Amino acid sequence: LQVSPQDFTVDSENAQWVIYVTNGGSGATYETLVTNALPAGFSVDEVATDALNAFSVDTSGADPVWDLGSVPATSESEIRVTGFVRSMKIEIRSGDEIYSVDSDTPISVGSVLDNLGIAHSTVLAVIGDTIIPHTSIISDDVSIELVIVSSGG
Repeated sequence: LQVSPQDFTVDSENAQWVIYVTNGGSGATYETLVTNALPAGFSVDEVATDALNAFSVDTSGADPVWDLGSVPATSESEIRVTGFVRSMKIEIRSGDEIYSVDSDTPISVGSVLDNLGIAHSTVLAVIGDTIIPHTSIISDDVSIELVIVSSGG
């Protein structure tokens, strides 16, 4: 069983591609799943299969998974996918306040603080139980807690 292409390049906010599934062997495959591993920040908007092979697809996880079932010998099928680059959702929690910042590109914690008008020297950025540097680059959805360490004055 061969699945192609292995890689694709996205040059704009939206992308369309076709996954070709080819069984060049002499026997059928069974319980066949195809997973399309997507880069961070990329979401599938629409999926379709060729008219002769209506495969079911699970898009509940980060990567879509198609259940091809049995793939007959010497057959080829197409899976058409439309995706888009989605904005990262960055949630900043400071005390009882919650701020939200969207970014289409990777962004540093310091730049997020700048966008919110928060002085770097007054807060620590924390994810889970870990203090992260303000130079840390955010490349996916995240929730950051700010711990106030100075009055700023």
